[in-house]
Amino acid sequence: MANKDSINSKQRILGAAEQIFAEVGFDGARVDDIASKAGVNKALIYYYFESKDAILDELFEKLMADGKSLQSQTLSDYPDMNREDMFMAFMEKNLEFALSHKNLIKIALTESMKSNSKHSGLLKRCDMVIEGELEYIKKIYDSKGLAFPYSKKELAVMEFFTGIMPIFNYAAYSDAFEDYYEMSETELKETFIRVFRLTHMSAHQKLYGK
Repeated sequence: MANKDSINSKQRILGAAEQIFAEVGFDGARVDDIASKAGVNKALIYYYFESKDAILDELFEKLMADGKSLQSQTLSDYPDMNREDMFMAFMEKNLEFALSHKNLIKIALTESMKSNSKHSGLLKRCDMVIEGELEYIKKIYDSKGLAFPYSKKELAVMEFFTGIMPIFNYAAYSDAFEDYYEMSETELKETFIRVFRLTHMSAHQKLYGK
């Protein structure tokens, strides 16, 4: 029971911190406010985390680890992106994940653009996802008896700029975009998916040798 309570306390701290970081920014957040929102003693926060920075680092690491896990699962469940049903299911899963983590994604994007931030390692964290994609694509080439003709750098450019960042930006800006362009949530999502197919998925088809 004690161990379960410990896990619950730590999760409450992480959840409260994510909300406060999203509301006032990382720099404006205070450990006292996190403790109050989580309903725990401030000392308990320092029992689990060395500092406020350590809390944010753990949130970011979990975000990317969960993203990599989702990627592996969706690539396994929907291996043929030429099939409309698989492509749509793949996109639905990824957009659902991004929107459910939009507060943390906003924080990650904001921190990544600060030249003096200790938490600007977005590229390093995204590399976890890129490595998983590289492994998957190489397996496709191996199954066809073909040599993989692309470098890690080429794949990283494609994945980061046409795959990961568009989905992150969709999560971060979808609400504002809907308001500004007077689009419904459904209209924006359907339009985004069509555009994503023309850009990122088109590049994927070439990588897959199709």
